[in-house]
Amino acid sequence: QSEYFEFDILSYVGPFVNCKALKSVGLVNPSYFIYCDDGEHSLRLKKYGKLLCVPSIKITHEGGAEERKSDNNIIYSWRDYYQNRNYMNMTLRHYPLVAIYQWLRFLVVEYIPHHHDVYYKMKKKSLADGLFNHLGKHPLYKPGWQINN
Repeated sequence: QSEYFEFDILSYVGPFVNCKALKSVGLVNPSYFIYCDDGEHSLRLKKYGKLLCVPSIKITHEGGAEERKSDNNIIYSWRDYYQNRNYMNMTLRHYPLVAIYQWLRFLVVEYIPHHHDVYYKMKKKSLADGLFNHLGKHPLYKPGWQINN
């Protein structure tokens, strides 16, 4: 078994980052503030050099996903908006043709048949905001916004 392996994108749970690489590509995008900030930053870092995983290093990470799972009445929340928006914006920055394909596929396959549904309206807004670089905190979909069951 290899001591390490190379990969393309990472979550910022215990990474070591080369200072020269960090100075070259800059810091994480503060407009993302939650979701994909680490993924987008790591895609920029990968242009500078390799991303390596050393499986022998163990990290204990206290999760955030449990917060949502603990309340079965929440169907969608502000987190869905930011996850969709930031993922679309990250994809646009690094893989523009994929982003355009995902946008068109969403409109035709998901949005048109469900355009009256609150979730699909929110998702459409989040993807459009990602495509048109409308980042930062949204006035409606701010922390605390949710749709209950």
